[in-house]
Parts: sequence; structure tokens; C-alpha cells
Amino acid sequence: SENQFVELRSASGALQDSLETACDYLACGFLDDAAAVVESTLGQIQAPDPLALYFLGYLKEETGDKELARALWQKAAVHHGNYVYSFRREEESALRAAVVHEPQDGLACALLGMLELYRLNPEKAIPELEQAIRLRPKWDQPIRLLSICQRMLGMSEGAAKTLEHAVTVNPENPGLYIELDELLSRLVDGGDRRKKLWENAPLSILDGDHARGRFASFLIDSGKYERAIEILLEHTFFPQEGSSVYRDLFVSANLGLAIQAA
Repeated sequence: SENQFVELRSASGALQDSLETACDYLACGFLDDAAAVVESTLGQIQAPDPLALYFLGYLKEETGDKELARALWQKAAVHHGNYVYSFRREEESALRAAVVHEPQDGLACALLGMLELYRLNPEKAIPELEQAIRLRPKWDQPIRLLSICQRMLGMSEGAAKTLEHAVTVNPENPGLYIELDELLSRLVDGGDRRKKLWENAPLSILDGDHARGRFASFLIDSGKYERAIEILLEHTFFPQEGSSVYRDLFVSANLGLAIQAA
């Protein structure tokens, strides 16, 4: 519901504020105060962000409570990992400490890879993400992040194969289809692979605006203008201020159909 969404955003904001404050305390050497801030906020949240658990575990280890630190890291490690993001410099020490004690923690490895990617260090991110994939082979997030690293390094074919694997792992994620179709459209031999991608896609993938738009783009590129027009007309697109992408697709499909009929 809308109220639950507002509450979730409020809780997330409070947690991020407490982590920022804790990082300031940590920088000043006030570890007990940093831990108290995070603990206080975690006590008010039903489903805590695992990054907060990693960070609190690190603080507890640094203050000598290794048993509690390990318990917090183990709790963080079993989180599904979706919608968890690492971007703070201070989080690296916490994540690396967690991996030392819990070497099978795929989430911590993925977050370390994400942190390096955020720093624009794809070469350093790749080993972390590859380890995360080995530990969590059924989770598509580190696979997608690996493909981003490969694209940053100019490895387009490798990135496409990685994304194809991600689609196999999670065929219900529309974002993967969007990214993969965009990438395949730029490859010389991408046409057949695009066709296979959309032929095997669940119908639910087309419920979203962006995925439907990408499918329409594929149809236009394939000369299937009438089908592209149908796909665009049978869906109500959410208006986006300043964007004309779906109108442009509709125009392109109609122009292609007119030229085809001429």
C-alpha cells in the first residue's frame, strides 16, 4: 500500500542517516558511539538493511565483541541481497572483515564488487563479482554487474554472453531483457540472438513500459512494423516528462510500414 511505501522510505532514510552519523563517529575514533547510533536505528526497523548489519558487526569486532560481530555477519549473509547498495568508503573495511570470518558470504563479495564498480574500478570489481557468482549462482544481480564491468572494459561480446546467462538465471527480470536487447542491437551478429531473447521471454515481461518499448524497437529493426504498431497501441504507457521515445517508435513503425507498402 501507499502507506507501507512511505513507511519503508522513511525507515530507509533514517537508516542511511544513522550510517552517515556512525561513519563520522568512526572517523573520530568514537567506536562505541558509532555502534550505539546504528543499534538504536536497527531496533526500530523490522527488516534491517544487511549493510547496517555488516557495519555494526565491524564496529563490534573492533571493540572486542567478536561473537556478536560474527552473529551479525551471519545474519546479513542470508539476506536475499536485492535493493542493497554499497557506496561508502567506510563500508569496505566492514565487508572485508565479514568475508574473512564468513568466506562463503556471496552477498558481501557482491557488495565489494559493487563498491569497486561505483569507484569506476571494473578490473578490481570483476574478481569480487565472479566470487559472488560462484557462491550465489542463482542470483542475477552480480551477473548483471559483471556485464557492466565488461562493457566498461570494451568487452561487448563477453558482456552479452554474461547477460544471456543472467536472463537464464532470472527470466522474470525485465531489466535484463532491456539491457541485453540494447547490447545485442549493437553487435554484428545480434539479430538472431535478439529474436531468440524475445521469443523465449515470458508475456509478463511486456507489462512494463521500457521492456515493451525495447520489444517494439526489435520488431521495427526486424521489419515487422504492423506487429510493432500493435504492441505499442495495446499498452498504456506512463507519461514521462520531456520524453518522446514511445511516440518516436510509433512514428518509426508507421513510416516503415508506409515505405514497405510503397
